[in-house]
Amino acid sequence: MSDPLPKITIDAAPADPAPPPAASKPAIPTVSPATAAFLEPYLPPPHANAYAKPLGVTQDRAPDAAQTRPFVTLTYATSLDSQLALSPGAQTALSGPLSKSLTHYLRSRHDGVLIGTGTAIADDPGLNCRTEGVGGYNNQEELDDPTKATTIAGLDDDEDEGLESDPLPGQPRPIILDPNRRWHFTRESRMFQIVREGKGKAPIILTRASSRQGSGEAERWRILCEHGGLFMCPREEMKDKSKRMKSGSRWSWKQILEFLYKEAGIQSLMIEGGGNVINDLLGRKENLELIDSVVLTIAPVYLGKGGVNVCPDGKQVEAIKVPAVNFKHVNWNVLGR
Repeated sequence: MSDPLPKITIDAAPADPAPPPAASKPAIPTVSPATAAFLEPYLPPPHANAYAKPLGVTQDRAPDAAQTRPFVTLTYATSLDSQLALSPGAQTALSGPLSKSLTHYLRSRHDGVLIGTGTAIADDPGLNCRTEGVGGYNNQEELDDPTKATTIAGLDDDEDEGLESDPLPGQPRPIILDPNRRWHFTRESRMFQIVREGKGKAPIILTRASSRQGSGEAERWRILCEHGGLFMCPREEMKDKSKRMKSGSRWSWKQILEFLYKEAGIQSLMIEGGGNVINDLLGRKENLELIDSVVLTIAPVYLGKGGVNVCPDGKQVEAIKVPAVNFKHVNWNVLGR
C-alpha cells in the first residue's frame, strides 16, 4: 500500500484592496443653449485656450491685442442676506443642479480659476470642470464618433490642430492666492487626486518669496512639481499700502493680474472667492475697474447672522454716504427653484 499523499495547504492569495473612491465627481450636463446665449455677452472672447460648445451662440468677438491683463469674471453663490457660508470655514451648499452646471460651464470658458487660501483650506476643492465633453469627461458618443466631439470655440480647423499639446481642453488651471503658504496640501488633497485621475490640472500657487517655510515645505514642493503645478512668486513692490491686497502681501490686484497674463499665459480668469477676496475686489475703485463681469447666483434662503458675508466697505462723497458698488448692464435669469 502506497504512502498517502501529503496534505498540501495552499494559502489563498490576498484579495486586491478595494480601489479608493474617486476624488472627481461625475460629469454634469452643460447649460442649455438659451442659458449659454444669455451668458455670452458677459464672458471672455473665445481664444486659443478657451473651450466651449457653440450651443448655437454666435461668437464673433476677438481678444483685444492691446490687453495687458486677463478678462476677469467674478462669480460666487450667496444667500438672500449676502452670506457665503453659515460660519467661517463651514462648507455651505447654496447651489442647485442648474446653477452647478452654470458654474462648470463658466469654468470651461476661462483659462484659470482663482481662490484665496482660506477657501483652499476650508473646502479642499477640486476646481476642475465637470461639463460633459471637456478634457477628462469626454462621453462615449464623442469617442465613437469624432464628428460629435466638442470643439474649440472661435477657431477654425487648422488652428485646432495646434492645440493637441493640451490633453485636457476646457479644464481651467487652479490658481491659489497663498502669500504666506498657509495651505498645507498633501498628495491626498482633492486637487491632486483629480490630476492623477486625468480630470483636472495642477495648481499655480502664488506666494511670497519672503514667506516663512514651515514644516513639510520640501515635500509640498515635490508634490506640486510631480503633478505639474508651480509655485510662482510675483515681486512685492507695492509701497502704497492703500492699494495692497488685504492678504498680508505687498501685491496689488492689478499687479497680480498682469503677472498671470504675462508669466502664466492666463488670458481669462474666473475668481470664485472666498469672502476676503470678493470684498477686497468690490471694496476699492481701482479694483472694481479690473473686473469685466460679475456672475452672481442667489439662493432663496437666509443663512442668518454670524456667517461669511459679502459687504464691501461703505463710501462717502463730500461726507454723504453713497452705494459702495453700482453694477451696469444688469440682467437676470432664473435657474431652478
